[in-house]
Amino acid sequence: MTHTTPSSSPTPRPPAALTPAQEQVWLLSRLVADSPLPHVPLRLCLRGHLDPGALQSALDLTVARHASLGARFGCVDHRPVQTPGAVGAVPVVHHDIRADAPTPDERRARVDTLTTEAVRVPFDLEHGPLLRACLIREDEHEHTLVVVAHRLVADRGSVELLMSQAMAAYRATVLGEAYVSARARAETVKPPAAEPAGAPPARPPVVPPLFLELPRARAAPADRRLAAGSVVFDVSEADTTALRGLGESVGTGLPAVLLAIHLVLLRRYTGQSTLAVSLTSPGRDTPDGEAATGCFERERTVHCPVDDRQTFRELVHAAQLSLRAATGSADLEPAAHDPAVLGLPGFSYRTTPPFPDAAGLSVSVVPEHNGATSCDLALHMTDHGGRLLGQLVFATDVFDRDTAHRAVGHLTTLLDGVVRDPDRPPAALPLLTEREERAIAGLNSTVAKPPDRTFHELFEEQAARTPDAVAVRAGDSSLTYRALNARANQLAHLLRELGAGPERTTGICMERVPQMVVAVLGVLKAGGAYVPVDPRDPAERTEGILRDAGAATVLVTEAASLPEATAVRTVVLDPEWTVLEGRPSENTPAGPDALEHAAYLLYTSGSTGRPKGVVVENRQLVGYTRAVIDRFGFDGPMRCAMLQPLTVDSSVTMLTPPLCTGGEVQLISRECALDAGRLADWARRWEFDVLKIAPSHLRALQSSSRFAELLPRRLLIIGGEASEWRWLRDLQRMAPHCEVFNHYGPTETTVGVLTLAVADHLDADWETAPIGVPLPGTRAHVVDASGQETPVGVPGELLIGGTNVTRGYHRSPALTAAAFVPDPFGGPPGSRLYRTGDVVRRLPDGSIAFLGRRDDQIKVRGFRVSLGEIDAALGRHPGVRRVVTIVREDVPGDRRIVAYIEPTAPGAVSAPALEEHGRTQLPGHMVPRALVFLDALPLSTHGKVDRAALPAPAAGGRGDASTTPADEPERAVTEIWKDLLHVESVGVEQNFFDLGGHSLMLVELHRRLCLSTGRDIDLLDLFQYTTVRAQAGLLAGERQEPVAPADTDRPRNPVQQNALLKRRQQQLRSRRGAS
Repeated sequence: MTHTTPSSSPTPRPPAALTPAQEQVWLLSRLVADSPLPHVPLRLCLRGHLDPGALQSALDLTVARHASLGARFGCVDHRPVQTPGAVGAVPVVHHDIRADAPTPDERRARVDTLTTEAVRVPFDLEHGPLLRACLIREDEHEHTLVVVAHRLVADRGSVELLMSQAMAAYRATVLGEAYVSARARAETVKPPAAEPAGAPPARPPVVPPLFLELPRARAAPADRRLAAGSVVFDVSEADTTALRGLGESVGTGLPAVLLAIHLVLLRRYTGQSTLAVSLTSPGRDTPDGEAATGCFERERTVHCPVDDRQTFRELVHAAQLSLRAATGSADLEPAAHDPAVLGLPGFSYRTTPPFPDAAGLSVSVVPEHNGATSCDLALHMTDHGGRLLGQLVFATDVFDRDTAHRAVGHLTTLLDGVVRDPDRPPAALPLLTEREERAIAGLNSTVAKPPDRTFHELFEEQAARTPDAVAVRAGDSSLTYRALNARANQLAHLLRELGAGPERTTGICMERVPQMVVAVLGVLKAGGAYVPVDPRDPAERTEGILRDAGAATVLVTEAASLPEATAVRTVVLDPEWTVLEGRPSENTPAGPDALEHAAYLLYTSGSTGRPKGVVVENRQLVGYTRAVIDRFGFDGPMRCAMLQPLTVDSSVTMLTPPLCTGGEVQLISRECALDAGRLADWARRWEFDVLKIAPSHLRALQSSSRFAELLPRRLLIIGGEASEWRWLRDLQRMAPHCEVFNHYGPTETTVGVLTLAVADHLDADWETAPIGVPLPGTRAHVVDASGQETPVGVPGELLIGGTNVTRGYHRSPALTAAAFVPDPFGGPPGSRLYRTGDVVRRLPDGSIAFLGRRDDQIKVRGFRVSLGEIDAALGRHPGVRRVVTIVREDVPGDRRIVAYIEPTAPGAVSAPALEEHGRTQLPGHMVPRALVFLDALPLSTHGKVDRAALPAPAAGGRGDASTTPADEPERAVTEIWKDLLHVESVGVEQNFFDLGGHSLMLVELHRRLCLSTGRDIDLLDLFQYTTVRAQAGLLAGERQEPVAPADTDRPRNPVQQNALLKRRQQQLRSRRGAS
C-alpha cells in the first residue's frame, strides 16, 4: 500500500469569515467530531484497463484548478474563519485485494469495508488536506475509486463535478490530448469579507420547527449518535418517464413530483398537515456556479402544507413552491442542528454529471453514504438521465433496517399509485404493501364458533356435569354447582313474577358475596338484563344509573342496601335465601331470540360527566367467554380469584369462563383485595389458579414481603390500564410457572378483545407493554384520520369489529352512531366497528401497541408528548416504585407536564436527582415541569390510579421568567442573553432553546461568554448547560472538568484531535448519567 501526501504548504493569507453554508458545516464539525456527517463520499466503479499513474495525474490536474479545495479552517477570537491556501496533490490510498478476497462475495464485502473505512477517517481542518481518495483493485479489469471531501470545501455536487472533470482529464492524459475544463477558474468562491471583531453575524428570525412523529422503531435517546444506514432503490424506466411527464404536465418538473410523494409519505406517517422538512438546495444561483466547486449546498427548514382535500397533482404545485423557497430565499430558517431541529425529515434531488467512457474505461456511480445523518429519515433522489435512483437514509438510533425497508416499500407503493392516478387526494393513495395487507387480514381471520346458546345455558350444562363441585366461594361460605343453579332458578321465577323479561333491567347492588352470583344468573335465566351498581357509590350516581336503565327492581343483601330515597323495589337475598323458599328450582328454557337480548348494562364514565350505559347482549357475552377460554387455555376446572366489583367489566373474565368449565369463582372482599397479607393468606388457604388485576393494584401489592405468595398458580391476567413492559416481563421471569397475559378491551367491545402472552416476548425491549393480537372472532384495524389502514409503526386510532362489538349506548342513539360506525373493510353485511379513541400502532410481529388516548393528545412547543414514555423513563430510577404523569392546566392556558412519584422508601430519590435522571432519558420537551412526591399513589375502588385525586403541585417551578439573577456572574450572563435573544427579561432557570435560541446562535453566545469572562469553555458544554444559572456556574468553574487552553499542547494530528473531541463528548455523557 502506498500513500501520496501533499507536496506544498499553504501560503499564509489573511483569514476570512465563513459563508452561511460553511458556518452550518463548521458547527457540525465541532459538535460531531467523532462522526463522518460532514464527509462527502463518491464511489465509482471503474471497469477496463486502468493506468493508476494517469489517474493520479488527472486528479492532481483537476483539483489544482479549484482553489477552494486549498482552504483551511480555524478560530480567531472564538469565531470560525477560513484561510485560503495552495492545493497540493490528492492523497490516494491504494489497496489490492485480489489475493485477500478470491470470490466475488468476498470481494464485495472487502470493498464495502474498505470504502466505509475510507469515508470515516477524520479530516484535519486546520492543516488539511480536505480531499482524499482510495483506489481498490479487485481484479485485472475492475477497480473501485472512493473520493471523500470535507463539505466545508466541496459539497456532493462539487465532488461529482470534480470527478467528471477528472475522468475527462484521465482520458486526455491516456490519449496524449490537451485537457481544458469546461469552466476552469482559479478562484471558485470569493468568501465574504471578514466582519469586524465583536459584531455578531446577522441571523434571520427563526421559526420554531414543527416536530414530526415518525414511526420510529425506538424512542429517540437524549444523546443522539447521528449514525446512519441507508436503503437504495431503483425507479423503473417506465415509472421515471411517467413521473417526468407528470411534472411537465403540471408545469413544475420532476423534483416537485418526488418531493410531493415524500410529503404524502410523511403526512400519512405523522397525521400532521403542516410538515417541517429539511430541504437541500444546490445553492448554485449563478451560471458560474454550475462549474464551480465549494460549499454551495444549503439545508433549509421549510414548512410544507399538505391538504387532503387537494389532489396529488395540486400538491405538486405546493411542493414546487417549497423548492423555490428553499432555493431562492435568504430569509428562511437554516436547518440548524440543535436539539429542536435534530431529527427532521430531509429531502434532496440532484442530477449527476455524465461520466463518459474514458479511454476504454467505463465509469459508473455506486450509491454510497457517509454513515451519518442529522435527519431521522431523509430521501435523496438522484437523476442519472433515464435512470432514477433513490436512497433512503435513516438514523440508526431511532430506526432499524427493517423499518427503513418498509418505508421504501411504502414509497414505491405511493409512487405506483401516483403513476396510476395522480388526481386522487393524498389520503386516498395506496400506502400499505401487499405483504402488510396479507398480514393484517391473517390476524383478523381467526375464526370463532358462533354463539348458539346463552351463557346461563352453558352454565346449566356444566352444572349437570359437575353438580357437586364448588362453583362459588366467598369467605367461609360456598355454593356447589347444583345449589347455585337451583337458587338462580328460584330467583328467576321470582323476577318473572315481578315483571322481569327480555329487554327489561334488574339492578344488583351487592358486595362480593355468593348472593351476587345467584343474582347474575337469576336475572339472565329470567330473560332480563342485570345492571350492577356499587353499594359505596354516592346516592345521586346510583339513582341516576337505575333511572336511566329503567330498573324496576334491585337485588340487594342486608349488608348492602340502597339509599333510602331510591324509588325502586328491592329484593333482599339473605344468607338463608328466605325470599326464595318454596319456589321452583328447575331450569326453564331460554326464549328463541335470547341471544339477541341484552344480558347486562354497564355504566362507564361519560365525557359529559354523566355515566353512559353500554348494552351487552347475550351473544357478545358468550362470544367473549368462549374466546378467552380458548386464548387463556381454560382446559379444565380452574379456581379464579375475582378481586373486582361487578360494576367493573373485568370481573366478567373471572366469572363466566370458570362457570362454563367446572371451575371455582372465588369472591375476594374489597378489604382482602387491598391487603397483601390477607390476600396471601387466602391464596395459601384456597390456592387460586387464575387472577385478573389492574397493574397499579398489583404494583401496590408488590411492596409486601409476601407478594410471591399471592400470585396465581397458572394464569395472571393484567388489564384495565397501560402496563410498563419491563415490570411485566420481570413478573413473568419471577413466576415462570404462571403465564402472564396483558389483556385489553373497552367495555363497548365486551370486556377485552386483544391479548399479549408475555412469555412469547421476553427478549423484547419495549417501554409500554403492547396490548397484543385479536381474540378469536375479533377484527382490529388501525386507521388514520381519513379511515385508511396505517402500516406497521404508524400511529392510528384502534377500531374493533367482530362478534363481541356490543349493541351500543342505552337510550343514546346519537352517541351510538358516532362511536359505532359501518365496517368498510369487508366485514359481514351490516357489521360495525367500534371507535375506541385509543391511539395505537402495529408492531412488526403483528401485535398492537398502546400509545395513548385520542382525546388526550398533548403537544409542547409543537412536540407531541408521550406520557407513557415519561412514566417508563422516570420509573427506571432505582428510587422510584411507581410513577404516573398527567397534564395539568391549573392556570388557564398553562398546560404543563406533572409527574407524581411514589418512591421505594422515604428519601430514596430527590427531586433534583430525578429531574437530572429524566434529562438523561428524555428529550427536553418531555421532562416534567413539576415533580410531586407521594407516600402512595391514590387508587380508585377498581384498583386503578385515581387521577382525579392527584394534588396540584406547589406553586413555582422551573422555567419562570421572574426568577432574577442571584449574583454578578448570573447578571452578566443574563445581559448577554437579553442582547443576543432580543428579549426584555430572562429567568435564570429558563432554557436557551425555549427562548428562541438555536445552535448557530449558540456559537455567538459561546464567543461572547468567552470574551466577557476571559475563560475558554467548550462549545459542547453549552449544549449541556442551557440556563443562565448553569452557564454562570460553568464560567465560575463549577461542575466543569479542566480544559487545556486552546493553543497549549494542542494535538496537531487529526486522529488525535478527533480522539480529544470524542473524549470530551464522552465526558459530557458520563456527567449526564452520573448526575
